[in-house]
Amino acid sequence: MGCTVWAISPAPSVLPADVREAGISENIGGQIPLDATFTDSSGSKISMTELFSDGRPVVLVMAYYNCPMLCNLVLTGVADAVKSTPGNLGERYRIVTVSIDPSDTPESARKFSSRYVGAVGNKVKENGWRFLVGSESEVKRVGDAVGFGYKYLPKTKEFAHGAAIMILTPEGKVSRYLYGIEYKPKDFKLAILEASNRRLVSTTDKVVMFCYAYDPNARGYALVAMNIMKLGGIVTVIVLGLAIVWLNFTTKNRRKNHG
Repeated sequence: MGCTVWAISPAPSVLPADVREAGISENIGGQIPLDATFTDSSGSKISMTELFSDGRPVVLVMAYYNCPMLCNLVLTGVADAVKSTPGNLGERYRIVTVSIDPSDTPESARKFSSRYVGAVGNKVKENGWRFLVGSESEVKRVGDAVGFGYKYLPKTKEFAHGAAIMILTPEGKVSRYLYGIEYKPKDFKLAILEASNRRLVSTTDKVVMFCYAYDPNARGYALVAMNIMKLGGIVTVIVLGLAIVWLNFTTKNRRKNHG
């Protein structure tokens, strides 16, 4: 099968009639169906609930395993982002790839997974990256929840769909979309941090998150000048406070020594 893509959806009026339902409609805050059930690459049944049971955010990739072009580019982009992101896949977050093709099997998922898990190497911990197949109805439930539209075209035997990955919170809610086939390490890391449980984020990462915000026009994260100024002001106050304490301390010591 081939693959037709609308990475950035054109206006509906210029789309062919049979692919107008394909594309991405952002649904920030949307809840995926945690009771949806799939089969993983080993042939075991698994529910979405199990994939969110450890309090980690999830990077959701919707693709299909016989795609000769686009899906491979998206997954390559994800693998490259993983390799450039500190920490191991499966510790701070996990990736779940769901096939949109109901004819895909655990065997095709296993062959597909070996390529990308192998590309990431030892950065992937056990079950850090799952590849799933499922019925048309279950896949559609997940696709509808995250606004990922796709359409099978019988004449060309292709799937029309967009190029994006979805970042989900530990509760299974949509936190952010990253578009295209390449994902900047900064954007990938910040999107995962943004979706994470704040109590589990380090102080350093909290400072980084304070300095950046998602820019919908650029479809990426950008420095926030006002927050940087605030942070600079806080640092200045702290430094001045420490300097005053040090000066008072040294002055008192001098008086004692000359008293």
